[in-house]
Amino acid sequence: MLFASLSLVAHFLFLPYAPLWSTIVIALALFVIWALAAYRDPDPASATAPR
Repeated sequence: MLFASLSLVAHFLFLPYAPLWSTIVIALALFVIWALAAYRDPDPASATAPR
């Protein structure tokens, strides 16, 4: 999430110089941040099971 956030800020600053590419990368970074923040383990019991 940290690298996606840094990329988002960097491309926001680059927006006046490359608007199309920056918009695409900003949208991709937002999607990555959302996907990482919304991820849930499908089987939380497996994390606590003894091995």
